[in-house]
Amino acid sequence: MREDRDGRRAAGCPGHVRWGPGPLSSHDLVHGNFNLANTIAAPGRLWVVGVEALGAGPRAYDLAEALLVAAGSGHLTGSAAARLWAYGAGLDRREFAICAGSVGLTMADAFIRHRRLDLAAGAVPGMVRTLGQVLALAGA
Repeated sequence: MREDRDGRRAAGCPGHVRWGPGPLSSHDLVHGNFNLANTIAAPGRLWVVGVEALGAGPRAYDLAEALLVAAGSGHLTGSAAARLWAYGAGLDRREFAICAGSVGLTMADAFIRHRRLDLAAGAVPGMVRTLGQVLALAGA
């Protein structure tokens, strides 16, 4: 689980998921704030910048964040979505579901804290669809 910039823990998992408690992996290097604002595109490359949230954790967190931010903003092409979901299918499904729930709750909290309910209205439907896909992939 990750802490947001205000030091609050971001945790979440729908109540009907069947997995028991347990720690998430911490053997990957996780960006922790992976979105389009923290990337630089160059011919044939994508550079990820902004390291203030960099740390150990499950790579499922960055994937969940990329999918949810893209779904919320509508900036995800079909081919990019297919590649990301194919990558997600190879991850630990429990971790992916927990991380997606955590990111979704963190994003919902940010909409409220920053008084951006106008953005939430357009973002939430795509985010809910993405969370549903994560649960389906996880078999929950």
